[in-house]
Amino acid sequence: MATMQLALFGLSLDEQRPFDAPETFYLGRCPRCHRHHRATADHTKLYGAARYVPCTRCNTSSNAKPVLVPVLPIKATYHAGTPCDSRCLSATGHHCECSCNGRNHGRMA
Repeated sequence: MATMQLALFGLSLDEQRPFDAPETFYLGRCPRCHRHHRATADHTKLYGAARYVPCTRCNTSSNAKPVLVPVLPIKATYHAGTPCDSRCLSATGHHCECSCNGRNHGRMA
C-alpha cells in the first residue's frame, strides 16, 4: 500500500523520508590528519553497514591510496529554549541538544 502511494507521488523506495523529518548529518575524524569532517547522507559512501567520506586534506594527487573517514550520525535532541552556540558549532561529539536539531552541530570543528 505504501509503495503504491509513493508511486503516485513519483517517489522511489530510496526517497522514503517524511517531509517534516530533519536531515541526518554525520560527523567523523580522519585517522591520519585528525581533521573533523561533517557531511549529509548524500555526501557519504556506504560500505557494508558503515558510512565514510574522503578526507579532503589527506587525499591529494600525491597520495596513492585514498584516506576514508568513518562517520557516525549526529544524535539530535530538539530543545526550543536552548539556543545554538559555540558548544554546538565547535562540537566534535555526536550528541546535539539545542534548537538547531543537529543542523549546525560540528560546523566549525
